Amino acid sequence: MRSVSPPHTLEEFARVFDNGGRLWNIFSRKGDGVLSAAELARAAGTLSADAESLLHFEFLRGFLNDADHARAIEMLEPELRERRAAHLPAATSPSRLESDVPADGTAILTGVPVLMKNPKLVGGEAEAYIRKDYLYTMVEGPLYAHHELYEVFDSTPGKGASAILAVPVQDGRLPGARLHLAGVVRDILPESTRQGPWKRYLLGLFFAPA
Repeated sequence: MRSVSPPHTLEEFARVFDNGGRLWNIFSRKGDGVLSAAELARAAGTLSADAESLLHFEFLRGFLNDADHARAIEMLEPELRERRAAHLPAATSPSRLESDVPADGTAILTGVPVLMKNPKLVGGEAEAYIRKDYLYTMVEGPLYAHHELYEVFDSTPGKGASAILAVPVQDGRLPGARLHLAGVVRDILPESTRQGPWKRYLLGLFFAPA
């Protein structure tokens, strides 16, 4: 899960995304006012303009004022604008995550994460990528084995319904503060492993201070 710095102006936003892509993206131009798929991918740290890079775009766009919201979309290439419209993340709250967002959907929410003392209650199994000597190896196992698990509350820790947030252990722990969060929703499977009330969790990708 990656910490991002919220842009306060369209110029700051453009410095993140209008980056020219990577060396092999010869048709992308830095600072031309047009955002390509390659540029969104580079900004998000992905290899292609997938759901993760579009989520990153929407997450940072959310910090702009209303006028710059629209201008940011206008900067996208036409085909990318259509792709964005088909992959809009749900804006929700921790208490409504499971009811508002289907499995494999993306979501943006704000809440207070609290590290779980007994993460085995969540259940579930998942794949994770473990880094060793600059190489990544995929492993499978219980969700809690390779992720830090948090309960995320709307406002006051311990009050009301919560959402589960999973953060890869290698990404480190989150600060103990109210945060803006973005990620992909996954089902907690198999069902037989669940010991708590949760049926889904948010696999965290990006966060910023609230």
